[in-house]
Amino acid sequence: EELQKLQDDVPRFENELAFDTVEEELGVEFDSVFELIGTDPVAAASIGQVYKARLRGNGDIVALKIQRPKCEEVIALDLYVLRWWSGVANILTTLLNRDIDVQNIIDDFGELIYR
Repeated sequence: EELQKLQDDVPRFENELAFDTVEEELGVEFDSVFELIGTDPVAAASIGQVYKARLRGNGDIVALKIQRPKCEEVIALDLYVLRWWSGVANILTTLLNRDIDVQNIIDDFGELIYR
């Protein structure tokens, strides 16, 4: 229940910023490709938000997922910090005679999310 509250309380970012991101990524004006269905995102999460839109090309209704600005930089910094602390954890696991390489786990996780 508490985790659900955290997930539900993710602040949304400005629509204009979201649409500018799409235009930058696609190299075309937002309105030339998409027609929004509703003015606000239908969902917001830690790495982005989702809009309901119609493709102008064929009329299909789509879920348009737009990544939060600077999301990649934040994730990279988080991984850096986790990797540093996992080195400390490795020292503790060695002192406790445990064969766990926490830093390797973080490295594998980082590799997985950057595929």
